[in-house]
Amino acid sequence: MDYFFNAEEVFHIAVLIEQNGEKFYRHLETLVDEATTKEICLRLARQEHEHKLLFEKLLSDLVNSKSLQYNLKDLPQENLSYMKSLSESNVFARALDLDAISKKIKNTRDAITTALGFEKDTIVFFLQMKKFTRPEWGQAEINNLIEQEEEHIRILSGLLSEKQQ
Repeated sequence: MDYFFNAEEVFHIAVLIEQNGEKFYRHLETLVDEATTKEICLRLARQEHEHKLLFEKLLSDLVNSKSLQYNLKDLPQENLSYMKSLSESNVFARALDLDAISKKIKNTRDAITTALGFEKDTIVFFLQMKKFTRPEWGQAEINNLIEQEEEHIRILSGLLSEKQQ
């Protein structure tokens, strides 16, 4: 099976994931009442915005260096298939339906649990993305973003623990 999928497209998806992450956290902040949770949502929204800017720069650098071979045909087919599946299943990789998300969130615990799921999906996508990203395409930057997304999970998990006590 042939996939028309290249590194440039994956970086576009990464930009969209971060852009939607920012929108999600800004919207989530309006749905919760508790001050600490609101503050964390706004902090995570700012960080997602910074991530988006970094991916936009990496994408621009990649596009401007068209002499690089960045087609992913050399990657094993199962890796491409997995990457395509991840991009199709990640909520942040497509148009964000804030109304649908809002209907599922009944309380702060639901909000945090939803955010944790999104963060985990994003990390899985970025880990797969890093597999095919050459060092000169920003591999170290992607690794740094993965670490920041992992920090988001630690923050949200800590907040969830507080809510369960």
